[in-house]
Amino acid sequence: MAISYKGETLSVLLDWMRTNAKEGANLAEFEELLSGNTIDGIDSKEKALKLLYEQKLLKAAFDSEISKKIANHDDRFREEKLPSLLDAEREKLRAELNPTETPEQQEMRELRLQMQKITAERDMATLRDKLRVKAKELNYDPDRAAKLAIIGDFDQASQMMTDQAEYLQTTLDAERTKFVNEKLGGDPPKAVKQ
Repeated sequence: MAISYKGETLSVLLDWMRTNAKEGANLAEFEELLSGNTIDGIDSKEKALKLLYEQKLLKAAFDSEISKKIANHDDRFREEKLPSLLDAEREKLRAELNPTETPEQQEMRELRLQMQKITAERDMATLRDKLRVKAKELNYDPDRAAKLAIIGDFDQASQMMTDQAEYLQTTLDAERTKFVNEKLGGDPPKAVKQ
C-alpha cells in the first residue's frame, strides 16, 4: 500500500506521469523521489520511524497514542504495583529499625494498624453523613456532597459546598430571568382561569 497524495496513491501518480510525460523524458529522478515516500519501500524500523517523524499528522497520532499508553501504564502501576512496593519498603524499614520484634509485638503492631484503618474509615463515613445532611439544607446533591469528604475537614468541605450551591442557584436564577425576558417579554406566564 502506498502513501496517498491528495487522494491518489503515489503509484497511480507515477503511472500518470509515465503516460503523460514527453517522450524521452527522464523519469528516473521522479521515480526515485516517489520510492522514498511509499510504505512499500520501508524495510526497517529506522525507515518506518523516519517516515513517521517526517509526516506531521502521523507523528501527532503516534505521540497521542504513546501518551495514552503511558497514562494507562502509570494508572495501573499506581493501583496495582505501587501499594505492594510501598508495603515491602515499610516492612523492610520496620525490620531495620526494630529487628528484634517478637511475635506478640508484631501482632500488637498489626492490630494497631487495623484499628487506625477502621477509625479512619469510620471518621470518613461520619464526615460523609454530616455533609449529606448539610447538602439537604442547601438543596444540594447529597452524593456530590459526600464526595467532598475527601477534603477531610467538615468546615472546608461545607464551605466549598455552600459556595457551589450559591453559584449554581445564582446561575439558575440568571438563566430563568434571561428566558423569561427573551421568550415572554419580561412578563412571567399568567395562570389560566377555568
